[in-house]
Amino acid sequence: DGEDFARALLASRAIESRAGAQPITLAWQPAEMTAEEYVLLRRLHALRSDASLANFGEAARVATNTLAARAERVWSRLYMDEGVLIIAGGERFRFTAGARASATLAGVLAPALAPFFDALHPQHPHLDPVLCEQDVARLVEEFFSGANTGETSVQQLAERFAFPLGLAARRGSAYAHASRDEILRAPWAISISELLEASEQGVSAIEARRALARAPYGLAREAQHLVLAALVACGRVELITMTGGLISRRTLGRATDWDEIAGVCRASGVQLCAADLSDWARRLTGQDDLPQIDDPAGPARARAALASWLASWHARALLSDFDGLPDSGLTTRSAKLASHVRRTFGAAADALESAHDPDTSLEDVLQRVADAFSSSSEEHARAYQQLELLTAYVSGVADRETVRDYLLLAEPTGVEEIECARRELLGICEDPHTLFDDDTRARFTLLWEAFRARYTARYAEAHERAVGANADDHAALDLLTRSAFWREFESLSALPFVDARAWHEASRLAARARDSRCTLPLAELLATHPRCACRFRLADADDHTESVARLVELTERGRSLSRRSLSHFHAHLASVLEVVAAEEARAEVGARARTLANSFARGENPPQLSSLDVSLILRALERLPAPPPLVRLAPPAAAGLLARDELAARVRQWLEELPPAPALVEIVSEGHHQHHVAAEPRS
Repeated sequence: DGEDFARALLASRAIESRAGAQPITLAWQPAEMTAEEYVLLRRLHALRSDASLANFGEAARVATNTLAARAERVWSRLYMDEGVLIIAGGERFRFTAGARASATLAGVLAPALAPFFDALHPQHPHLDPVLCEQDVARLVEEFFSGANTGETSVQQLAERFAFPLGLAARRGSAYAHASRDEILRAPWAISISELLEASEQGVSAIEARRALARAPYGLAREAQHLVLAALVACGRVELITMTGGLISRRTLGRATDWDEIAGVCRASGVQLCAADLSDWARRLTGQDDLPQIDDPAGPARARAALASWLASWHARALLSDFDGLPDSGLTTRSAKLASHVRRTFGAAADALESAHDPDTSLEDVLQRVADAFSSSSEEHARAYQQLELLTAYVSGVADRETVRDYLLLAEPTGVEEIECARRELLGICEDPHTLFDDDTRARFTLLWEAFRARYTARYAEAHERAVGANADDHAALDLLTRSAFWREFESLSALPFVDARAWHEASRLAARARDSRCTLPLAELLATHPRCACRFRLADADDHTESVARLVELTERGRSLSRRSLSHFHAHLASVLEVVAAEEARAEVGARARTLANSFARGENPPQLSSLDVSLILRALERLPAPPPLVRLAPPAAAGLLARDELAARVRQWLEELPPAPALVEIVSEGHHQHHVAAEPRS
């Protein structure tokens, strides 16, 4: 806080010189300059002052820059590294490494001057960083006025500056402005109070500032302003402007021009009697049966009731909830509401925080409560209405954010009535001003209830039909996947000349259909979230309900294609299976191999192929791989013209019949003309 020390030094010299005291003397003595350094500086001076040397152009500029850098090092040696400060008549002080590294003159001088200022102003508080006018203005307008005490940056300023000066107190986890008694215990507040006690008219601003600037305080201008503002906020003093106006605790929140402050006087606010203060305790807490505070049992009952109100105020957390609203919920009207609630109920809560201090009188606490409402029951009633309106607004913004999230996450239903309600609700959510309109709030509530009822009913019906525990297709799926046709489809997909993509697609669909069964409590989930936690989506509802039919069709088509692919290799497999049967030691396996060989030799597939049959075919292919098959493709049976769709279906059938391996394709016409075409594997 070297700048603070420097400002205090100027103030103390002006004040002490008028009082006849001797100011602190200071001499900065550099080290001796060497001859080489002297020559260097003369050369630099010549380059910078002799115009004729500019003719040397770039060489002169380079030499100037080089000498300037060396001159800076010379200055550092002379004044910082080897220079000394001679203070107070002979004491010598060499600069520390920290002082030499400082970027400001205040940082250089502060370590040397601190001991002398500490001795001159022993009660000067430590303020780090240095207090500036912008910090004072922020604290006056938002902290001491009660307009925005909870904001994070305001709390940080209170911790750094108001708390060290005794003008703020720690209340729980936050800082609030100190009570009147706490502030008046600060030595600089005592000094101002003594000045006011000695004068009935008040004192000039110059006198007040001198009292704060002289020893033992040494407060600089900014700290003086903060002290005066705190005394105004606690109702001790009022500020007199150049035009004769008064700045009291009720008008402190407005921008204060300290250059226009002419004087300080005792506050002229009305001090209420015990009966009136008791009324304010009843009015704030809502307990009409509280006794007078001057009764024997009155103070204890009043403190207990006030503590209960304060606890409920903290639990309500209205102002902190308002501060946490999203940007979309902040409007000019709501900000004015919050500001007024802070100045009234927020200030009353701050006053009650000080009631925990045993040195704070109950009368002072209740006086501050009354002052928060301008000692007017009408003002209290108006503030209560604004409190309720702000409460409804904050909860309304939060509720609408919840509704908005629900609407945005809700799936499209395809029902125009539901979607129309969704669009209107989202439009209302976008305009927070509608929270102040009773008709719009009522319509929003009706629309939201109707939307949620119809949406959840449609979602639940589709969910139950598609993936519910009693969905119709679950039994059919189990029947299909346990059938002999499904097992044959799976076995045939292992053959190398069979396109297994159909089987992979069928197994994927079956797994999806099996995993889609959901037994979650859907009604409870839809109450807070528009979707079930399972994989079900409204857009896929029909896919779920038709999954078994698609699986049946895919199984039949894939099984048929696999058997047709097998028929292309009958001749080769018939001969190799005879060899496998002859070599097989197990009689039943060998018999099955011969049966397959005979069936293939006749150009037939068995009615049902088992996994044993497929394993025998694979053994045969391992023993002797099959050559590329000859695939016969016949044209459509109908003669004449074909429709586009009929031709496309026939072409798709031809492509499906082609094996994945290279093969010869024989196209057979009605006149039995044959054309052989080499076919590449289909992709």
